[in-house]
Amino acid sequence: MDAIDQARGFESKLVAYVKGLGKLKWLAILKHGRLEKPTEEEFAKTIQITAIGIAIIGGMGFCIYLLWEYVPQWLTDLLG
Repeated sequence: MDAIDQARGFESKLVAYVKGLGKLKWLAILKHGRLEKPTEEEFAKTIQITAIGIAIIGGMGFCIYLLWEYVPQWLTDLLG
C-alpha cells in the first residue's frame, strides 16, 4: 500500500501544479496588460495594419488562383 499512497500523493501534487499554471498565466497577462480601451490613434493603427494584412493575403490568394487557372492552359498550348 505504500507505493499506491505515494502514487496518489504524486498525482494530487501534479494535478495541483497543472491547475496552478493556468492561473499564473492569466495573472501575468492581467498584471502586464492594460485594462482600458485603446486610444483613437491605437485603434486606427490596428485597423490599418489589419486591412493591409487582409489585402496582402487576398492578393496572394488571387495570384495563386491566376497561376492555378491559367498556367496549365498556357503550358499545354506551348508544348502542344
